[in-house]
Amino acid sequence: MSDQLDEPVATWTIAPYAFGGPQAEMEKAAPLQSGETLVLASRTRCSTRGVLARPCFLRLTDRRLAIVTHYALHPDRLITIPPVALEEVALAGDGIRLRYRTAKGSETINLGPFDVTSAELDPEEDEVDLDWEEGIAVAAPRAVEVLRDWRNGRRAYPS
Repeated sequence: MSDQLDEPVATWTIAPYAFGGPQAEMEKAAPLQSGETLVLASRTRCSTRGVLARPCFLRLTDRRLAIVTHYALHPDRLITIPPVALEEVALAGDGIRLRYRTAKGSETINLGPFDVTSAELDPEEDEVDLDWEEGIAVAAPRAVEVLRDWRNGRRAYPS
């Protein structure tokens, strides 16, 4: 896994099956590494190429963005995106659109709405707060800001 973090492109692998869905698969496929800081984690839905929105689990750390996408008829997929591979972060309806670089070119994924399950952190304490209780209208713009800061090497989250 550490080799993936050094690559300047996003990678994808098959996520090992784990009872409990995408969040449990994230724990098996991309566990937090020693010294890695969790910024946020959220259940969400994601779609690529405008097709069916699938259940996903997103985890942003100080080192990587990892997304497990659930598929009904074939193995789930783990996308690991290092900061240097994230090309665009933009609002898209009630969620966000990410464009990232792969070995074959650029790909896009749409995420949202969000349901934070951990790391609901407070910016007043130099931590992330996506203000989920205020609803999607606040969460998506704050998620865009956090992801842009992460991509640009600014620490809008705990070190």
